Amino acid sequence: MHNLPARAACHFRRFVRSWRHERDQLRARQQAAIAELGQFALLEHDVDAVLREAVTRVAGTLDVEYAKVLELLPDGRALLLRAGVGWREGVVGVATISTDLDSQAGYTLRMGPRSRSSLRICTARSVLGWRRFCASMGS
Repeated sequence: MHNLPARAACHFRRFVRSWRHERDQLRARQQAAIAELGQFALLEHDVDAVLREAVTRVAGTLDVEYAKVLELLPDGRALLLRAGVGWREGVVGVATISTDLDSQAGYTLRMGPRSRSSLRICTARSVLGWRRFCASMGS
């Protein structure tokens, strides 16, 4: 019984070392992706190609299914899906998202960056906005 706290502490230290190692590997991958994107952007003169490369690298580095770059349209009432990964064919460059407060993009644009404490509110807005957006795109 007396060894239980020592064994638990040993397992905990192993867990923390493993977590730190994974975190450091992720940071290294992120930094490499940023450096490679910077090199690509220096050589590429086509802005659309740079945006496509950026969303591809973000999605790959973060291991997410979807990534997007939104462009605020001149009237300020909508955002164009300028570049994206994971979207149905024909959506990128065509689809728009409202800048009203019901969409995550609109909320972020109007309210500015938020702290972690408001993450739950933003997540709820994201889910609602995501569902509306997908429904409007026929997904």
